Amino acid sequence: MTCIIGCSIDPLDARLPADHRSMTVDFDTYKVFRGEIAAIRPSHERMLRSSSIKVATNYRTILCKQLERCRVFQRITELHNWAKNLPDPGFTSRVHKEAERLDVTIGKAMLYAERKSCTHLYQDAWSPQLIHSMLTLKFWRVVISGI
Repeated sequence: MTCIIGCSIDPLDARLPADHRSMTVDFDTYKVFRGEIAAIRPSHERMLRSSSIKVATNYRTILCKQLERCRVFQRITELHNWAKNLPDPGFTSRVHKEAERLDVTIGKAMLYAERKSCTHLYQDAWSPQLIHSMLTLKFWRVVISGI
């Protein structure tokens, strides 16, 4: 049973002004991950911008402190050792529940660090004029590249 729903290859210069083609593959995530996956928050809702070295460093520092405060590293080690020493080592419901609790704790710690390290919410500029200008630029780049 295949997990690929579809695929495509875009023409040159379709997404970015470059001499490369972009390729996409659409997977059935339910089959690939054997269940539902968590939704990713849209980028306009996320505050962390990795292009800022200062913010990213501050985020990592706060996150590590928060993970230590919640004993996440110790809990992971304990869970690993406990699961390894089971009569039938594997993924039991108890291991799964503890792993889910760890995942929730890590997610909360990441959100906490994001809120503490990113004091300003930066929005990407958007306007109808900007969209029109970008489309015009793309059009002229295509025209010029064909000369």
